[in-house]
Amino acid sequence: MVYTPLMTIAASALTRQWEAQGFVAPLGVLSEDEVRYYREEFDRLEAREGRDRAEIKLIDRHFDLEFVWRLAHHPRVLDAVEAAIGPNILLLASHFFCKYPAAGAEGRGERFVAWHQDVTYWGLEPPLAVSGWIAIDDSDVENGCLRVVRGSHRNGLLSRQVSPNSLGSFWKAVLVRGEDRSRHFPPPALPSQA
Repeated sequence: MVYTPLMTIAASALTRQWEAQGFVAPLGVLSEDEVRYYREEFDRLEAREGRDRAEIKLIDRHFDLEFVWRLAHHPRVLDAVEAAIGPNILLLASHFFCKYPAAGAEGRGERFVAWHQDVTYWGLEPPLAVSGWIAIDDSDVENGCLRVVRGSHRNGLLSRQVSPNSLGSFWKAVLVRGEDRSRHFPPPALPSQA
């Protein structure tokens, strides 16, 4: 498993990176033991709920599962969010999102998550929010890791179009132009980290 060492970036540098790029990554907020613990807890949850439900339907489980509450309120997670936006933090939602392999034999076909802006789903006014994404499994371009466009947070809300094969409710797709592709993170060939 690829592991990023615990957060070593200074809060001021994290703030600058957040303001310049609109994201900070990779940012290790969990120890290897913590990653293993949360993965084991998720595996038990997935076994109880089933893969279909675990794929995208495990939402707001911080209300009924202590391990989700502890992960969402982990001190290093909150330290990173505070460095980005300040101390006024509200947990709006929690959501497990599993990108299982697209197996045609299972009838899932070509499923993907369309390019989107998270804040368009939450009805916030003004539309300002932080999404904290914590991988508890290997995540790379080949298996569908999170991808973002550097600096796109400065563009405001973009016009959206329907993307019917997108997983879950992520059908409010935004158009990513050719010039934006050069600003993707991670780039198509991101080297592994030890």
